Amino acid sequence: MKYRRIRSHATRLSAASLALALAAAGCGAPDDFGEALGVSELAVKKVCGTSGKTLKGIDVSKWQATIDWAKVAGDGVKFAIARASHGLNFDDAYFTANWQGMKANGIVRGVYQFFAPTQDPIKQADFMLQKLADAGGLEAGDLPPVLDLEVTDGATPAALQAAALAWLQHVEAKTGKTPIIYTAAYFAQSNIQGALKSYPLWIANYTTPPSEGGCPLLPDNSWTRWDMWQWSSKGAIAGVNGDCDVNVFDGDLADLQAFIAANTKGTTPPPPPTGNAPSGALESVQCDAVTGWAFDADTPNQPVSIELYVDVAPGQPGATPIVVAADVRRNDLCTSLGACEHGLSWIIPRAYRDGVGHTLHAVALDTTAGTRHPLTGSGAAFTCSAPQGGGDAQPSGDGQPTGGDAGVGPGAGGDGAVEARGGCAAAGAIPSGADLCAWLLLLGLFAWRSRRR
Repeated sequence: MKYRRIRSHATRLSAASLALALAAAGCGAPDDFGEALGVSELAVKKVCGTSGKTLKGIDVSKWQATIDWAKVAGDGVKFAIARASHGLNFDDAYFTANWQGMKANGIVRGVYQFFAPTQDPIKQADFMLQKLADAGGLEAGDLPPVLDLEVTDGATPAALQAAALAWLQHVEAKTGKTPIIYTAAYFAQSNIQGALKSYPLWIANYTTPPSEGGCPLLPDNSWTRWDMWQWSSKGAIAGVNGDCDVNVFDGDLADLQAFIAANTKGTTPPPPPTGNAPSGALESVQCDAVTGWAFDADTPNQPVSIELYVDVAPGQPGATPIVVAADVRRNDLCTSLGACEHGLSWIIPRAYRDGVGHTLHAVALDTTAGTRHPLTGSGAAFTCSAPQGGGDAQPSGDGQPTGGDAGVGPGAGGDGAVEARGGCAAAGAIPSGADLCAWLLLLGLFAWRSRRR
């Protein structure tokens, strides 16, 4: 998000570490240093996710400017949350484009409003809801709106809690969705104090990445679990300009959809599989690209396995399958199926590029019943000439039946759309002694004074 927000997070989430650094360096910090930063002796606790799974997400605002949402989706982002406004005074001019771009690219979308505690909470909520309506409205599959609680603007804890509750209740009444609260551990410990703990939690804590076993800090006087975790403000995401806030949801995509349903009035979590047969089509059989799709309504967020047979039909003697996964992202499927990653992409192996006519059969495996169902267009004929100049690029294993994935796609060799990741290293000498003490104190005081609007 924007620079001032990053700075605000650093103030809240890094103050304890800074105080320890001062002590380790033998520096004498002012008595009220920790309290001024909003941490002091407050108790917090480390809490890990409960599902053992995580889902990749981001949150954005005008500070990321124009976003290429197709590239974002190609980078594996499954959910995203865009800012509508900061209170009544700062309208986010990029919200409509972000709201519509997320939907168009099959990303589960959400909206947040940075809360100004001393402004009228109902007017703030209505301002956000009007922006939603102008952008196309909130739909059943969208995340509940988020109340971003991270500043007091001089409000007492009791006043902040009352204003926040008024916003939450008003938004829930208008949308039918139970809103989510975004906050950080120390801020919540001091100012929310457990008053709003019945609402879902999106926690901000910049620490060890979840992929490396990290877990966020939670306030010790309220929530005992989290639903989403913003773990860094320095993410590099394809399609996003500069740094980006990166998040995880505690669960997979099916869990996220169940979370949305559970927090939407009049809906229930998705039912268990009902025995629907998979559907799909073999759309084009060319020597350089075999394309199609497959989808199982019982497991809409899982790829369907496809068995390909050359010349010998399934079930006939000598029929040996080449198993591939229909897991390639296709934007046209986002609308027609309600899920994007069900495309098939495969290359005719060299063994069948011999100038002789062949027949390609394709069947989809039912993920619940284990039965086989032919794709529309199965039995397509093809003839491929032998490659010139001694060969051409082929899948590893020369495309021979192995029982594994002989095709190409997101899981074969990685996603070329993903940009290179990298950190930042400070140059120059590190101060020591009295200079180190002064440097650390100045850093802390600068962070304390740099509160954003």
